Amino acid sequence: MKQLKEFTAAAIALVNCSLAKVVALAIVASLFANFLIVPSANASSHRDSPFISEDAPADNTDVYAFVSTETGRSDYVTLIANYYPFQEPAGGPNFYKLSDFVNYEIHIDVNGDGREDLTYRFQFKTRIVDPGTYLYATNTILPPPNPADPTSQYVNLNQPQSYALREFGGGAPSGGRLLLDNVRTAPTRPGPKTINVAEVGRGGTAVRGDTTAAYQNLAELAVHTAPNSGGLRAFVGQRDEGFYVNIGTAFDLINPSPVGADGTSGMNVSSLAVEVPKARFRAAGDTDGIIGVWAIASRTRHPVCNSQNLHDSQPCIQPGTNSGTGTQVSRLSNPLFNEFLDPIRLKDLYNATTPSQDAKNIFPGILNPATVQGPNTLVQQLTEFTRCTDTLNRRDQVASWMLGYPAGVVNGFPGNRETQTANPVIADEMRLNYNIPPSAVENPLGVLAGDFAGMPNGRRVGDDSVDILLKLWGGVIQPNFGGTPCPAAAALTDAVDANDVPYLREFPYLGLPHEGFTHTHMHNQP
Repeated sequence: MKQLKEFTAAAIALVNCSLAKVVALAIVASLFANFLIVPSANASSHRDSPFISEDAPADNTDVYAFVSTETGRSDYVTLIANYYPFQEPAGGPNFYKLSDFVNYEIHIDVNGDGREDLTYRFQFKTRIVDPGTYLYATNTILPPPNPADPTSQYVNLNQPQSYALREFGGGAPSGGRLLLDNVRTAPTRPGPKTINVAEVGRGGTAVRGDTTAAYQNLAELAVHTAPNSGGLRAFVGQRDEGFYVNIGTAFDLINPSPVGADGTSGMNVSSLAVEVPKARFRAAGDTDGIIGVWAIASRTRHPVCNSQNLHDSQPCIQPGTNSGTGTQVSRLSNPLFNEFLDPIRLKDLYNATTPSQDAKNIFPGILNPATVQGPNTLVQQLTEFTRCTDTLNRRDQVASWMLGYPAGVVNGFPGNRETQTANPVIADEMRLNYNIPPSAVENPLGVLAGDFAGMPNGRRVGDDSVDILLKLWGGVIQPNFGGTPCPAAAALTDAVDANDVPYLREFPYLGLPHEGFTHTHMHNQP
């Protein structure tokens, strides 16, 4: 605790100090001819821990938090949590779905104490219409008979999934406030006979063609506005894996490649998105427009199939009732934090605990990775490329992921550190200063490039998270926190600069999922 207090005091003192500022764009430009290409991680936090790698539907892969950019929605914050990594689009007949036996939650801390003040919980129920067939859809999927009714399901969808959304905190009753109940999720995208602008019939001629418009029309019917909620919207469905990253070289003992191959191209994930009025944060106690965000998954039970529950008239596993709080098995906030910065011995612990426990469990290894984690920590490996990455006293790392930046310390950034308390808790949370309006033109390097509406002030779907992380891990802002100047860190990149699928301009922002009938993987970037 002495070390923790010393760091906190030092961080506060930095606000009033005149420190050297790093202008990331200028450094990148000066080193453009000599980029240091290093591989990045395994697609944010997919399969980040030994235990969760055995429970894919509960595996939290990415979290996003940003002020909504859709026209007329600037008074809302979009929060997205993705689960179930590396979904092969053609993975039928039982296409990927979220578990009926897991509670999925997005948490918001409004006062910097490392504990949730506002929670949005998603609970799912899957129904099988015709258990006598193997099919996901019995014919071309059509809009619901009553599209205006969010409980009305898609026609011909044989395995429809619905969910309930509850809000906890912010004046809600102890059992939570039910915002949406039994509302439909977007279907998956098998191909042009299943997803088509017109009903073609199972026995008809083989169908070829682009299903984008037809799928978009169906998916838009899974965007729901909760009644009496100030315009809160929610969406659940499959999306393109929007975390573009060079995977292949990452775990070959850091083996750089000059070819930027997007290892997640052609893959899908399951997305839970909620667009929250800023007023809800204030109702939960926020006083300065700065919040911390993370997401979890808690498994309520693991159903087991045996001879006692096998019947011809029903599926082996019935959805049952998901009403318990469950056991937390996954947690995620900042991308790659647990996957790359925590050693194996702490990964499962991280997934089972709350941010309020990070100061005890995780903080020492983030501040001093060389002495706490051993010789093969990531930051020590990065010294092979930069020759100037500090491996001790990494106050900049703690500020970037566990505390938030004091105002003015990084490129004039106004700050995303909680000010409601004199001693904010050091915890892995995605901190967002939602007073900062969306940028007219987004820079994918976010705060490092002077675009203060981007990562690590929250995280937008198009932010180049890997390049931002590599530069910060490498030490690009070390000198701002009293460390060694390290201009070489600004040149770190995985050479993948764009996603393979365009993002949407409106909620839920992540791109449409790939279809199973035709898709490709490993797109090389220019």
